[in-house]
Amino acid sequence: MHIHYCYYSNVFTLSLLCSTHLEKSLQMLMDRVDDMSQDIVKYNNYCRSLSKQQQQKHQYIQRRQQENAQRQSRGEPLLPEEDLSKMFKPPQPPPRMDTLLIASQINTYCQTIKEFTSQNLGKLFMAEALQGTSS
Repeated sequence: MHIHYCYYSNVFTLSLLCSTHLEKSLQMLMDRVDDMSQDIVKYNNYCRSLSKQQQQKHQYIQRRQQENAQRQSRGEPLLPEEDLSKMFKPPQPPPRMDTLLIASQINTYCQTIKEFTSQNLGKLFMAEALQGTSS
């Protein structure tokens, strides 16, 4: 890492040549956050469709029980049992491994950015302190 100190009329400027590293890390972090957002939308859609299907299954069972109660009161044979798992197949959940990997990448980018900025902020404060004592 290279640090350039420039003094112009008692104004201190700290220029970091590694700003491209920080910029790339931030861009990659934003891309991963966008990916995570898309995965969250997929998961929310899955939860909605699962809930809707469970509600439909519950309504079907209630209608069937009502129909059987009416048939029994009329002396008719009950409706035959049906395999509900074939009628109501649950939707496929979104893959969780992808989301876990994205979360890990986000954590890594955050740690990298944190380390990079904390090192450079320390150098900036030291340089400012030196600037203050020399004037």
